Amino acid sequence: MNYNVFTSCSLQGLRPDQEDRTFYNKFYHNSTNFYIGGVIDGHFGAKTSHFLANYIPSQIEAGIKGLGYQNNNDRKIDQIKNIGKQVVMGADESLKKENVGESGAVLAFFIFFDTNLIIFNLGDCFVWVYNPIDKIQFETEAHSIENEKEVKRVTDLGGNFRRGYCMGRLQPTRVLGDFESKDEREIFSVEPEITAIKLITNSIVIVGSDGLTSKHNLETDQYSHVEFKDYIDLVENCYDESNRFNNKSHTLTADLCSKALDTHHSSDNITALCLFINELY
Repeated sequence: MNYNVFTSCSLQGLRPDQEDRTFYNKFYHNSTNFYIGGVIDGHFGAKTSHFLANYIPSQIEAGIKGLGYQNNNDRKIDQIKNIGKQVVMGADESLKKENVGESGAVLAFFIFFDTNLIIFNLGDCFVWVYNPIDKIQFETEAHSIENEKEVKRVTDLGGNFRRGYCMGRLQPTRVLGDFESKDEREIFSVEPEITAIKLITNSIVIVGSDGLTSKHNLETDQYSHVEFKDYIDLVENCYDESNRFNNKSHTLTADLCSKALDTHHSSDNITALCLFINELY
């Protein structure tokens, strides 16, 4: 490879329906190439995830193309952070008009341009970033009972957790849709967490649904959380001795999903999307 490449894979797994969706796009504006990629994990039906997979990338592209030329990188990052935030939070209002019923979704996505990667996550989808120098450069943290900051936010608003579920209903504490679970206290937040980092050549950005981070012990029937380090062997196999991508990178998303299903026995929908960074501008 000598250019930036998207790959993706999605398995229905043991679920009766496939509620995960992916999106990815590249466009050019103001002398800059922009790459957008993300995963949306639906629940209680796929209406919300299906709508968001079209709405999120189209609205972000429209927002960025509405910006004037900006030669201050920090200012450009702030502008794009704000666009992504407003698109995600505005999506919840748009969903109310779509008659999505009780369905909802969580998501994670990125916007990449120049050397900048801006990451947006809401709920328990995730983004992992790897490069051959730093190895694991970045991992998002799920918005759930395992996140101390989220637990404090929820309890400060008068919410609670029962059997590991926020308000006894949902595992993620930030969701889009799920209107039957929401009230004026905004316990289930629609505000994404946003992080900006710098990338180097030969980095890999991995976005996935929580089917990749769930492990089922068949003997005890217990579930546990899987971290990035549990997949690191598959990622490191994508590089040759010169730290450039080899042919195994072509199947990384499929290998990630297969390991989640066959080794970790994940019972959820399983989805992975990768962007391989071969060149920086």
